[in-house]
Amino acid sequence: MMNEKENCVGMIEILENEIAKEMQTKKIALKHNQKYGKKSLGKRIAPQVVVLLESFFLEGNVYKNRRMNGHTMRDKLVEKQENGELARDIEIPEVFFINNWIARFSVKSKKNLSEQAIASF
Repeated sequence: MMNEKENCVGMIEILENEIAKEMQTKKIALKHNQKYGKKSLGKRIAPQVVVLLESFFLEGNVYKNRRMNGHTMRDKLVEKQENGELARDIEIPEVFFINNWIARFSVKSKKNLSEQAIASF
C-alpha cells in the first residue's frame, strides 16, 4: 500500500516537472508570469527634434514643393546639428523612426483639422 502511494507521488512529481519544462519551452503565458503596467518606454525623440520635425512637416503642407520624406528630414537635422542650431548631445533618430513619426503626426494633424472644421459649423 505504501509502495503504491510512493509510486503515485513520484509519478505526479515527474509529470509536474515535465509539464513545467514543456511550458517553459513553449512560453505559455501563465497568470503568475504576467507583467502589468506600461510597456518599456525605450528611447523617445527629443522635444527639440520633435519641434523641428513638426516645422518640416507643416512647411511641406503649406508649400507642396518643400515636402520632405524621412531621409531628407534626417539630413536636415544632421545639418542643423553640425551648424550648432541643435545641441550635439541630442540624439538624432534613424530614418525608420522619423517615418513612423511622420505617419503618426499626419494622422494626428488630420484629426485636429477635422475637429476644427466640425467645430466651425
